[in-house]
Order: sequence, then C-alpha cells, then structure tokens
Amino acid sequence: MLDTLQKSHPKMAVHRVCVNDAQSQKKAVPYGLGQSIPIILIADYSGNVVKRFSALPDQSILNALIKRLEEGRLENGTLPIDQRLDTWKMDRKGM
Repeated sequence: MLDTLQKSHPKMAVHRVCVNDAQSQKKAVPYGLGQSIPIILIADYSGNVVKRFSALPDQSILNALIKRLEEGRLENGTLPIDQRLDTWKMDRKGM
C-alpha cells in the first residue's frame, strides 16, 4: 500500500523503520515506536507527527489525508491558524 501511495504522491517521502531487534527499538523510542507492531506515522514537512495509525487504514482515508497535507492544510482540512487569520483580515478589508 505504501508503494502505491508513493507513486500517486511523488513528493511524499516514505520511510520504513524495522524494530525487530533491541538496538532498533531503542533508536525508535524517541519517535513513539515502543513496540514491534506495524505503525504508520504521517508527518508534515517540519517533521511533526500529524497522524498515527496502528493498523493499515483504508487507502482512500490515507490518500485524502496526504492530499490535505500537500495542500498545506491540517488533518481536518482547515488552514493553519496563521493563514486563517490572514484570510480573515483580507476579508475584513474588502468589506
């Protein structure tokens, strides 16, 4: 599924982390990967984790989330706060 997403979203970086041994698990702890179970972390361009899946999500849900992030929107589809304020100010000037 991740390969398919990579093809449909070429700007997206896909990183796979394997935590099968103790040393890999220690390196993964700062990223919230304390267990050896499949976890998908979706991060924005600054590296902040936006969404965490502990099971494979429906592909349409994952595609929609990635599309919103590529457009610069938050997980719920809204603009970040600073951009919302700018849009509000512009709307107020036009009145």
